[in-house]
Amino acid sequence: DGLYKKANIVICRSGATTLAEVMGMRKLVITIPSPNVTNNHQFKNALEYPNMAPYKYIFSAPVY
Repeated sequence: DGLYKKANIVICRSGATTLAEVMGMRKLVITIPSPNVTNNHQFKNALEYPNMAPYKYIFSAPVY
């Protein structure tokens, strides 16, 4: 939490808990979904995040 507050940009996985932590901080966010999760849920979270986050979402990096 302390590091999130100090950061200008947060680069993180797109797990639900991580996104919930950064959502209220009004930070620039780059999400990188993990390819090694059940039913590709992190990718789905990353797609939904811009609809929930305050204005500063950039993109979700593709995972190959």
